[in-house]
Amino acid sequence: MRKFLVLVVLLLLVGAGLVLAPALIPWNQFRDQVAAVLADLTGRQVVIDGDLSLTLLPAPALTVADVRLLDGGENVASVEKVALRVRPLALLSQSIEIESLRLQGADMRLRQDRDGTVRWPIALQSLGKSVQVESLHFSDSRLSWERPERPTLRLEALTGELTAGGPDGPFELTANATANDQPLRLSFAAARRAAGGALPVRATLSMPAGKTEMRFSGVLPAGDNDTLTGDVSLQAVDSNPLAALLRPLLGLAAQPAEGLGRSIQFGGRLTADHDSVGIDGIDLQWGVARATGSAEFPRSAEASGSLVLAFSQLDLDALGKPGELPVDFWPSALMEIDLLADEARWHGDTLRDLRLVGRMQDRVLALDQGNATLPGGTTVTLSGSADLREAAARMELAVSLTSPSLRDTLAWAGLDLAKVPVERLRQADLHGKLAGKPDDLSLTDLTGGIDTTKLSGAVSLTRRERTGLGARLVLDRLDLDAYRTADAPAWADLLAPLVKETNLTLDLKADQLALAGLQAEGVVLDGSLENGAVTLRQLAVKSLSGIALQANGRYAGGGQTGGSHLTLTASAPTLAPLFRALAIDAIPLADRLGAVSLEARMVGNDSKAALDIRAGLLGGNVQIGGEVLEPATAPNLALKIRSTLPETADALRLLLPDSGLAGLGNLDLYGELGGRRGEVLTLSALQGNFAGQPLEGTLRWTQGKPAPAEGGEATPPNLDGELSLGALDLDRFIPNLTKPEGDIGLGWTRRYNGALTLRSAALTLAGEKAENALLRLEARPGLLRLNEGTGTWQGGSLTASGAWAQMETGPEGGPPPLTGNLALAVKGATLPERFATGPNGLGISAGQVELSFTGTGEGKNPRTLWSGLNGQGKAAFRNGTLSGLDLGAVAKRIDQGGANLAADLRRLLPRGGQTGFDQLTLDWSLADHIVALSGTSLETAAGSVTGGGAWALEPDSVTLDFTLLPAADGSPPAIGLAVKGPRNSATRTADLTALQSWSQKREAAKAPKPAPAAAAPAPVPAAAPKPAAKPTPTPRDPVGGILDRLRKGDG
Repeated sequence: MRKFLVLVVLLLLVGAGLVLAPALIPWNQFRDQVAAVLADLTGRQVVIDGDLSLTLLPAPALTVADVRLLDGGENVASVEKVALRVRPLALLSQSIEIESLRLQGADMRLRQDRDGTVRWPIALQSLGKSVQVESLHFSDSRLSWERPERPTLRLEALTGELTAGGPDGPFELTANATANDQPLRLSFAAARRAAGGALPVRATLSMPAGKTEMRFSGVLPAGDNDTLTGDVSLQAVDSNPLAALLRPLLGLAAQPAEGLGRSIQFGGRLTADHDSVGIDGIDLQWGVARATGSAEFPRSAEASGSLVLAFSQLDLDALGKPGELPVDFWPSALMEIDLLADEARWHGDTLRDLRLVGRMQDRVLALDQGNATLPGGTTVTLSGSADLREAAARMELAVSLTSPSLRDTLAWAGLDLAKVPVERLRQADLHGKLAGKPDDLSLTDLTGGIDTTKLSGAVSLTRRERTGLGARLVLDRLDLDAYRTADAPAWADLLAPLVKETNLTLDLKADQLALAGLQAEGVVLDGSLENGAVTLRQLAVKSLSGIALQANGRYAGGGQTGGSHLTLTASAPTLAPLFRALAIDAIPLADRLGAVSLEARMVGNDSKAALDIRAGLLGGNVQIGGEVLEPATAPNLALKIRSTLPETADALRLLLPDSGLAGLGNLDLYGELGGRRGEVLTLSALQGNFAGQPLEGTLRWTQGKPAPAEGGEATPPNLDGELSLGALDLDRFIPNLTKPEGDIGLGWTRRYNGALTLRSAALTLAGEKAENALLRLEARPGLLRLNEGTGTWQGGSLTASGAWAQMETGPEGGPPPLTGNLALAVKGATLPERFATGPNGLGISAGQVELSFTGTGEGKNPRTLWSGLNGQGKAAFRNGTLSGLDLGAVAKRIDQGGANLAADLRRLLPRGGQTGFDQLTLDWSLADHIVALSGTSLETAAGSVTGGGAWALEPDSVTLDFTLLPAADGSPPAIGLAVKGPRNSATRTADLTALQSWSQKREAAKAPKPAPAAAAPAPVPAAAPKPAAKPTPTPRDPVGGILDRLRKGDG
């Protein structure tokens, strides 16, 4: 028992020594020896910055803190703590066997050079030599894969264990980590090395996200054989997590393309050696895509490879945007490529018969054949080369495009063709050479046609800060209007965004071109648009709807201070084709204009432009010169205009084509036009000759306004002003005012309104002349009003006012009639001589007249309106002579008395003669073409005349009854005088019954007592016949004279 206790005490002392002894030794002095052991193990220079400690129980274990691994002086790994547990018995045989090696907080760098060489943090060839490790444990570690010009791939939270049964295996590795926030698990198992040195291995990389698993089963070569063979497979329910992991490896953006999240299966036989990596028997299924083929990727520039894949279906939309691959993604060695797809999904539609055959070397693709059938049946064929050495590929390709329905292809490409007629953009056959980069492309040697248009030329496109588009085209014929539906926006609206955002250069030649309704032949256009500046080097048109046109110039653009100019020349035998093209309802106007010519020049900038315009028309010319302020925004005109024409009638016939005007005299007018667009334009200082007569005045033009959006009527343009003329003969200038079938219509008043004050030294209407005439006219929709008319007529004053009105449509859809009213007054006028003879020789001559009339009427034209007036009036004649009746002779004969008095008076009353009077007044009314006279009163020293009646204007006849009261002795009774019948042949009938009875009584009272009969009186010799009277105008009544002139349009 005592011996046993002694043994226990000795063992306790030894154990205590084993525990306490390592703490008593300064282990840091052995840093160099430990660093050398670690260097033999890793093949790298090792630097220990921390402390060393050793424990002997339960097995010898060395702990080292803050260890760094260097490669060529560069830090390739750092470890916070390294723990080594060695086998003691192996130390007795002077060998080091590490039972376990634990790394905590390791931060390791895996570096890849530009030539592809991978530099590991541990030299792989050093493993298993003088120092053997049975197991390796790592925790809380990191591994960084650094690649040139690509993002660094980092494995975080790296933990795992590597165990080895011996130098020849078996080996087993399990590890967990996260990459790009994706958890990963790696399992690697290798059997014991075979007799020949080959090592069978199995590896599995799994990702819980997406249920992804990648497997490899094969043999690692041994000895001189460096060929790795085995089967590879990949399965994923959701490929998005896998894509998120692989895209950084490929140097792509971390965000996966939309549509990648679909299942994927891949399998094949892998063969890898020093020269290449190949996969045979590829079987790929990704979503609906299915492909078979083979691939061989060279690992050196001297080797060659190939890629052959055949897809039954392919979803290109799921691959992301083209051109995302990095510059060095493709190998530099020669790669033969043959890709085929029966169908492919791209931009939401199906492409068919895709084929790409070519070679890739040094990232240059030589394309032998590339073709595809796009939606719409469009076949595209490519051949040539594409240089992929830069981020943007440079192409040199021969391109052919053939399509039975180009519009369907363009609609698939995203173009909105809703405003293009369905029969357009159908057939297309185009060929050319495409060269450049995606942001700088040119299509040269372009030939072919679209629809019925044959074309050739070149097109270029540059996309920088501002897009540039250039075109050089030769066309046979092109109808651009046929490519727009009726409700499509105007060409200006369609092109506005393009002009705003793009620099354009265009060199165009077209045999026939239709645009905006205009037909052009022989078009030559050379111009450009750059940053808002327009340069027109040449514009020549052989015929633009009949107009020969040439122009050149430059517009410097908005905000520029100078450099803008434009020169334009044009000529045409007639403007009728242009009016037809623009749907202007004025073809006769264009024909009456005849040949026209134009020369124009503009020089200036956005703040001010100088104009010089010369136009030839109607055998004369129009000159316009001056300045336009702010021409690009709100033009403010300051122009001088002169028009010189040999015949004024030619100008008037433009507005009054049926007037038959001729021989009015020359026109030579000068004026100054000023005002801002959209406001009032004023033509001032107007002066010169109009129809050979002096003219001066001012005119103002106010632009109309559209109807308000909330409802209402549009406001038509308005013209107002003041004009002074010499003589103005309206019977010549506007003959339709008095012609029986003449018409002026008032439809124009609905398009234009205005107010005009017109002065004329001599105004003639219906043959009547008024001097110093003043007319204040006003035009409103459907209304023409004479607000005031004054003048001098026959030495007296003349005033008038009235209006015409006309509805848009007449009764039951017929032509609308004219309605009107008139108020007329004449004072102190000398009675014209033509009023001296009226019905049956009755008339008024000499003296003065005062006349007033107010009436209304209706008719199909001005003539029928005036002749159909209804109204009332008064007339007063002073100090005149009544022709056709000698009231003094009648009174004298009554004074003579006698048995033959009645017979003598019946012969005397129709005979004629004259009766002077102080005043003659009458009232009259006009209705239904009948003038009703009443209150007729004539006072004279020879007696008085009263009466009334009617004068029918159609047919021209009278029914008048007068009462004559001669100033004879004895107050004889009145004599009745009736005038009836056609005006020029009316008969006079005298009623002498009362006078005859009165005369008999007077004679009876005067009779003397019977006496011898007196001798018969000597016969009175007959009066000598008077010479024949001078022919006089057709007799007229003084009351209706002026109106009758208006009614008949005489003179």
